[in-house]
Amino acid sequence: MGLRPAEICDRRWADVHLGRATLIIANTRTLVGNRTVVEKDTKSRAVERQLPLPDPVREALRVVDENGLRRVRLYDARASCFTYLANNGVPHHLLARWAGHTDVRTTKRWYVEPDVEDLRPAADAWGGLASVSTPAPEESVRCGSVSG
Repeated sequence: MGLRPAEICDRRWADVHLGRATLIIANTRTLVGNRTVVEKDTKSRAVERQLPLPDPVREALRVVDENGLRRVRLYDARASCFTYLANNGVPHHLLARWAGHTDVRTTKRWYVEPDVEDLRPAADAWGGLASVSTPAPEESVRCGSVSG
């Protein structure tokens, strides 16, 4: 869902409301020096938020006990989420809000990472440029002629 690792690590079932399909982000948990776990409030008011649970996430949470989870780098999952959403038309200001960023540029710079296939529609659109015929410009000035 594009959450920060510290936000994921502190999620408890009390933060998940399957009936309302929502998730509350109100605190974080980080590991300091590979030994000490630090739990704290979010770093700003913008980071504290309630998010809707997408249906696939809600369903995955329902069966998490049966299937387990595979290991992924959390920031890779966050970037994949925002890249997918951006490529599917979600406006940047909504991506930033979902991410807990106050500046859209932060989301776009660090979390939207298109790959070569994401660029395919741009290449297809560019290909149309070569097939478009353009009218010849009207001749209004004759180059090289000098009138006396």
